[in-house]
Amino acid sequence: MPFSAQSPEGRVSLLRATPETIESMRARNRMESCYTAKCCGAPVVSLANGNQKLPHVDIANGFSKIKSMYFVNLADCLRRIDPMRVTHMMWELEWDQQPRGLTEILQWTDRLTTQVWHNRHMNWVSRVKQGKDTIVSREDWEQGYKKSPSYNQNHTPIDIWEGARRAARAAEKQLGKGNFGPYDDFEWGMINGKLSAAALGAR
Repeated sequence: MPFSAQSPEGRVSLLRATPETIESMRARNRMESCYTAKCCGAPVVSLANGNQKLPHVDIANGFSKIKSMYFVNLADCLRRIDPMRVTHMMWELEWDQQPRGLTEILQWTDRLTTQVWHNRHMNWVSRVKQGKDTIVSREDWEQGYKKSPSYNQNHTPIDIWEGARRAARAAEKQLGKGNFGPYDDFEWGMINGKLSAAALGAR
């Protein structure tokens, strides 16, 4: 037997019908087990001048209507024995993933970059509310920077702050409600990972 499989109805064996096996079946009045026959050529073993999905009269006695099934092609046999496996196999063979175009990649890169920028901006807003960063006038900032270059590490001119807040509102409008955080660690990692992948795909 070149093939055997387990079907929902029990053990099913596949017998390749050839002229030699036909002669063997003619010599036997019955089959000792349940066979599903797959023909090497329908005209050879199928009903002559009739429905080729029925076995030839010389071997018809070997196919019990209760225990046996007869097929003229392997596809019909597999669909009868395990239809889900055939469906999955056809899906794998026919499925084709089209590569994303440069325009789509650039659109997603811009969206993800905006999400990353907005998240970092909101972290800055949080530091300002906590008093870790201070918003000062442009004059105070320039005087403080002249005294110590490190002054700008936790002091920001008010015009920069106001411009950043306008940009944040524009980003929220662009992204849409629910698409600009806050994020948990997993979501934040996914956004940065997608941005890295998109940047590589655009190159």
